[in-house]
Amino acid sequence: MDFHLTREQELVRQMMHDFTENEVKPIAAETDKTSTYPRENIEKLFDLGVMGMVVPEEFGGAGADDLSSAIAIEELSKQCASTGDILATHNGLCCGPIIANGTPAQKEKYLRMLTEGHKVVQKAKVKLQNMIANV
Repeated sequence: MDFHLTREQELVRQMMHDFTENEVKPIAAETDKTSTYPRENIEKLFDLGVMGMVVPEEFGGAGADDLSSAIAIEELSKQCASTGDILATHNGLCCGPIIANGTPAQKEKYLRMLTEGHKVVQKAKVKLQNMIANV
């Protein structure tokens, strides 16, 4: 079994490392201290194609694999766990179920909104936790 990253995965790691060092790290402490939503950095993540990166290209995403998404989340979380969690929630809890279970019409409408439309799902995690708690 080969445990080396592919060229594309290594490029994601390096891109996210550089982004995190230059954009996230300088404001991470203040973001956590004030519970401020890092809007500008999230917009930059959309511009980089990271928000919704697992979405197939035909719906506006990068068509990245799950390991690339995990690498991006890990690099972000090294400096700011809350920004990493925003990415994880967006890609995993929001885009993931639509990719796996959505109808073609739902995929076209919602995945494009979550990639090209720069829309972020912020309450999916809370709603999911509430639904689980009520079962």
